[in-house]
Amino acid sequence: MESMKGITETVFGQMGVAVDSIIPILFIGGLTAISVFVIGLVFELVKISETEGLARRKPLFFPSIAFAIAILIAFSLYPTPMTQYHGLHEKPVHFKDSKSVNFTVYGGEIYSHSIDVKAMYDLERFESLVIDIDVYLDGDFVTSSNLTLVGSSLIPRAEGEVNIRIDPGKYEIRLTQTLLYNEIVQETETYVSCVIGQPLRSGMFEQVLDWESYRALTFIGAFFLVLAGICIGKEDRKRFRKKSVDKEPPREGEVYVRRWS
Repeated sequence: MESMKGITETVFGQMGVAVDSIIPILFIGGLTAISVFVIGLVFELVKISETEGLARRKPLFFPSIAFAIAILIAFSLYPTPMTQYHGLHEKPVHFKDSKSVNFTVYGGEIYSHSIDVKAMYDLERFESLVIDIDVYLDGDFVTSSNLTLVGSSLIPRAEGEVNIRIDPGKYEIRLTQTLLYNEIVQETETYVSCVIGQPLRSGMFEQVLDWESYRALTFIGAFFLVLAGICIGKEDRKRFRKKSVDKEPPREGEVYVRRWS
């Protein structure tokens, strides 16, 4: 994959991960189609039968099918930079007092090496909610942070967010909430709604949109290529001559026998 990336950067210059990912897919599909076309052409040239085969009468048929199959396999199996994308990486959490959550932080070029913890809670004036966030890796303490929501008389629902930078890995995140009224701890039976997520790197959202567009255009192009392979070509000359003779009217002095096909 590194050699392919080097080729694309040499030819096209520095590009985004979406272009770096789609070019190898198209290269594999195109190389497969050309190979199938050459094999079919050689087979037609060396065969003994005088009848024109499908590869000569419809030269795009087998290469177009090969191209479509090759890109489907390549999209599924070939490791491109965009294979690191796992979609919207978030996990909703609802808890009353405290809760432990397992969360995987992905590496690579797509996601930021950090997590966002978002929370919302209905608070009144002079109320505040403190959420302590402790991060553990294999039982060992890694880092901690906290998120404080402050109530208001104008906006009943308080929302907040905190970003914690951590390396890729599988973590245990422990959340603990404390409700305060005028800085005095209060008892509560209400659940807090949180979302733990791993954000995309800066500029990666546009790359994801480009990747989805390239995928759609590639599939549409493959469909029309297969359609062209089916439609473009010529009829078998021997079959055409036989049909023409069958349709000729009887000459004078000849008896016309209709042939039923």
